[in-house]
This record gives sequence, C-alpha cells and structure tokens, in this order.
Amino acid sequence: MSFHKASNKSSMFDDGFMKLNDELEELIKWADNDRIESAQETGAEYLVEKVHQLSKPRRTGKTLESVTYEKNPSEKSTDVGWSSYHGPIVEKGHYAGPRTSRSKKKNNKETRNYVPAQPHVYPTYKNEKEKITQKMIKKLRGE
Repeated sequence: MSFHKASNKSSMFDDGFMKLNDELEELIKWADNDRIESAQETGAEYLVEKVHQLSKPRRTGKTLESVTYEKNPSEKSTDVGWSSYHGPIVEKGHYAGPRTSRSKKKNNKETRNYVPAQPHVYPTYKNEKEKITQKMIKKLRGE
C-alpha cells in the first residue's frame, strides 16, 4: 500500500516536472540574445523606477536619483546600482565623525557615531521580484 502512494507521488512529480519543462521550452523559443538583453533592460528599468519612487532624503532629494542600471557585456547581464559614491554609504551604513587629519579622534571608532544602513535597492527588488519576473517574461515572449 505504501508503494502505491509512492508511485502516486512520483507521477505527481513527473507531471510538475513536465509542466516546467514545457514552460522552459516555450521560453527558449524566444530566447535570442537581443530579446534577453531587452528583457533584462525592462526588468532593470522597472526596478530603478520603483527605487526612485521611495521617499527622498531631506537635504537635496537627489540621492535616490543616482540609482541607475547599465549593461555588463562581459557577464551578459544588466546591473542595477548607485552611480554616486554616497549611495553605497547610505545602503550599507558607515561611521561618521571628525574628518580632518589633525583630529586625534579620527580613527577611533568609539568616538565616532555609527549611521545604520538604510538599504533601498535590495529590499525593493525583493518586494517587486514577482512583477519584475513577469515583465521580463512578457518581454521575452514579445507581448
């Protein structure tokens, strides 16, 4: 009797695997390099747009506008990231304190204040991953 259940599970697994295989074969039909690059660009544009919609920093309001994307031909990918030095500092956190070389406290982390990380790009990607994937698949299919 347990053998019958195992074979039933096996057939369910086979059915799911065949569905996945059929979907992958359909996507491969449309997967030439130009379409792949176009789909990557569509996903990157959508992510950058969502990051730009986040609340702006108080001073200039331009920090989040420095999030951009670019094609990476060596890895055949599209990278999304910060185009200014300030972005990674905000994204990862940093120590703030005296900046002059005359300060004796400069390198002492105990006297410097830690500014916690305020990530924008990865959490936005994580929240929008399904929509980004759907947009990229639609672009691959030519819809």
